[in-house]
Amino acid sequence: MKKIALLLAALMIIVVALTACSSSNTAQDYVDAIPQADMDMVNAIYAGLGMTVTAEAYDDNTVVFIYQYDEQQEEVEFLKEMWQGLEDASRAEAQAILTEMRDEFDIEDPVVRYVYRNADGTEIWSVDFS
Repeated sequence: MKKIALLLAALMIIVVALTACSSSNTAQDYVDAIPQADMDMVNAIYAGLGMTVTAEAYDDNTVVFIYQYDEQQEEVEFLKEMWQGLEDASRAEAQAILTEMRDEFDIEDPVVRYVYRNADGTEIWSVDFS
């Protein structure tokens, strides 16, 4: 009986430790866990559009994917409308990321933000999904 009580106590310690670890996960933990090979693949795809993609943690629950043009673009309004037109496709991708942030990283109220920037850093368009 004493051994069972010790085993149960040890299991409780493990559960508490795992809960404590998982509850401290942040968007930065998610960003740090993105495989470099995945980012390289995304960048290879967007290189064809003259863009570079980076992932950053904005705060504890927000992951920001920044799509930045390598050269200054003059047709900003056209690009804004183009990216807005792809919002539904972005939503589907964001939902998969949000699910992963919630289920695998235990991040409460996660947010995925896509930001499209010109080469000089000015924002063309952005959207948040939660």
